[in-house]
Amino acid sequence: MKELKKQMNPVLKTIYTPIIVFDGKVQIGKEDGNLELEDLDGSVRDLLNLMDGTRNTVELANEMNIDHADLLEILNDLDEYGLVEDASAVKYTSLNENERERYRSNLNYFSNFSTLKKSRFTYQETFKHTTVALLGLGGFSLTAAALAGMGTGRIIGLDYDSVELSNLNRQFLYCEDDIGKLKTEASSDRLKKINSEIDIEVHNVKIEDAKSLLPVIRESDIVINGIDQPSILSTRWVNFACVKLGKPYILGGIGHTSIILQKYVPGEENGCFDCYLLNSLREAPEFIHQLKAVYGASFQKRNTAFAPNIAMITGLVTNELAKQIAGYDRADNQSSSLEISSLSFERLSETQWKKASGCPTCNGDMNSDEPADLNMILELSKESRV
Repeated sequence: MKELKKQMNPVLKTIYTPIIVFDGKVQIGKEDGNLELEDLDGSVRDLLNLMDGTRNTVELANEMNIDHADLLEILNDLDEYGLVEDASAVKYTSLNENERERYRSNLNYFSNFSTLKKSRFTYQETFKHTTVALLGLGGFSLTAAALAGMGTGRIIGLDYDSVELSNLNRQFLYCEDDIGKLKTEASSDRLKKINSEIDIEVHNVKIEDAKSLLPVIRESDIVINGIDQPSILSTRWVNFACVKLGKPYILGGIGHTSIILQKYVPGEENGCFDCYLLNSLREAPEFIHQLKAVYGASFQKRNTAFAPNIAMITGLVTNELAKQIAGYDRADNQSSSLEISSLSFERLSETQWKKASGCPTCNGDMNSDEPADLNMILELSKESRV
């Protein structure tokens, strides 16, 4: 049994109220199935009602007329079910009253992962002290708004474009009055209006190599990549800079009727985007023709970005980012690619990025500031092909 402290005020999480009492049972609704506790004498119901956060464990034991050690054992079981948290944790949080109200829904969500030992406030505090680099303020302008609303402490945004009429079908951070303005300026103004309590830093710069990314990524805790041109090459720039500095990144994209989520997570067995390319070439040598056809290309006026799909990829990216920042779901802490149909929501493909032998980025000389050229990737893929 986990050792629980005496000086705490256990409370049934509000996300699990009201409880339902019938036929000598107490039923608590959970998403993974209702939990039913036998309660023939009504003692479970009485305990849950008394656990309103105003009583510490000694007071609860006295009112229930049970031994304190027995109460702690019951609380430990309830904690294992994820039903209770410590109401007294509010005394120790660094979040002020205004922040607790602003992020009330966040905190309710974080109750899904809080325990008697780990407060829901700690998750929001982590956001407050996190810096996110957002590379591209176009399609991911909605992501910028989400980051601000979630209470991310510092957002560093990079872009070089101006707002155009054709952006307004899905880049809802902007409005018609912003047409012609730099996206960095327009986004900064809007984000400060969404949340004036966080730091917004923007740089109007066109990324043309990995080296130019290093200063911004060095200052960040995690990166969201919204740079999609030049095709594949730009992803390799971001990948190289993040691997070099040991920073996780998330990127999202859309196909004609699909949504793509990719992420790199530093780890001994986790591969990077170059590993993904190498392994793909080794498994399917014909991929070389497609890779050569699109590599380094910039495609104009063929964007299929449809607002509902942009909203979906925004949700996937920010949800993944939240897990990486707060650490409440480490089961999926692997480098990977996921493709989902935007029509049926079916998973079309899912690939874990395992380290590839000979990867010039994961296993190469990181004294360089730029990734190996494509020809080296192609040659390395042939060397280990069976």
